[in-house]
Amino acid sequence: MFKKFFIISFVFYVALIGAGVVHFTHIAKRLKPISNNIESKTQESLNKNLSLDDIENELASKKANTDSKEGDFEFYKSYGDPYCIITAVKFKFPSLIATIYTTHGFEPCNDKDFKELSIPSVTAQMQSFSTAFFYSLNPPQLNTMASNLSQPYEPFINIGKFRFRKIAVAKIPLPSLLSEPVSTFNDGALFQPGRLPYIPFEGQEDFYAYWKQGSLVFGLVSPKGNYYVMTSFAYSSLKNLEITNLKDLEKYLSLKPGWKFQSFTLSKPLIIRYQVADGFATRRVIDEFGNYYMQIQALGN
Repeated sequence: MFKKFFIISFVFYVALIGAGVVHFTHIAKRLKPISNNIESKTQESLNKNLSLDDIENELASKKANTDSKEGDFEFYKSYGDPYCIITAVKFKFPSLIATIYTTHGFEPCNDKDFKELSIPSVTAQMQSFSTAFFYSLNPPQLNTMASNLSQPYEPFINIGKFRFRKIAVAKIPLPSLLSEPVSTFNDGALFQPGRLPYIPFEGQEDFYAYWKQGSLVFGLVSPKGNYYVMTSFAYSSLKNLEITNLKDLEKYLSLKPGWKFQSFTLSKPLIIRYQVADGFATRRVIDEFGNYYMQIQALGN
C-alpha cells in the first residue's frame, strides 16, 4: 500500500515539475534583449477607465494646487537625488536571480543620458563579470524616506557615463511566475512598469533607511495582511508624479484582488535596516508603475 502511494506521489510530483519547466521554457524563449524604451509599456498597465494622458493631466492639476510648504505631512525637498537601475537576470532552478546595480550614492542620474544607453552596449560592458542572460534598464527612482543611509561596499563599475555598483540580489521563485501569462515576458523587461506587479520576491541587500516622525508613508497591504512600505517611486513612469501627490496614487493603481493601498502619517520615526550578511531577508513587491515596496511589520498612526 505504501509502495503504491509512493509511486503515485512521485508521478504527480514529476508531472508538476514538468508543467513548470514547460511553462518556463515558453517564458525563456520570450526573454529577448530589450531596447531602452522605459515608458513604452506603461500604457498597458493603467486602469482601463483612464488613459495615460488623463492620469498625467490630473496629476499636473493636483501638483499646481499643492502647497509644498504646508499640508498634512512634512514635505522633504531633500529626499535624495534620482538614481538609475540596471538589472541582470539569470535562471538558477527553481528561481530567477536578479542582480541589481544602481547609481545611488554617486552623482545624480541624468534621465536623458540614461535613455541613451542601449542593451547591447550594457551587455558588452558587463559580460566580463556577469553571467546574466538578459539585462533590463529600469525606470529612474527617487526615495520616499527622509534619509537613505545604505552604504553598499561593492566596487563601482563604469557603464556609459555612469558609475554603478551592485546594491542587491533578488530571488523570484518559479512557482510565482507560473500564474503570469507568457506575454508578460515578451521582451525580457521583467522589472519594467506593468511587469510582475504585486508578486512578492526575496532580496539580499544592504538597506538602511529613516523616516521622520510626522512624515506621510505610503504602502501596500497584501491579501495575507502583510504590509509593504514604499521605499522609492519611478518618477518618470508618470509625468508630474512627485512625493507630494503620491497619496493620490491609489486611484490609478490596478490592484490585484485582495491588495490595498494605504497612506498615513507616522506618529514616531520609522527605521528599517538590513545587511547582506542577513541573507535573503527582505521581501519586496513592485506595482505596475515600477514603484518599489518593502515588507515591514504593520504600522499604526
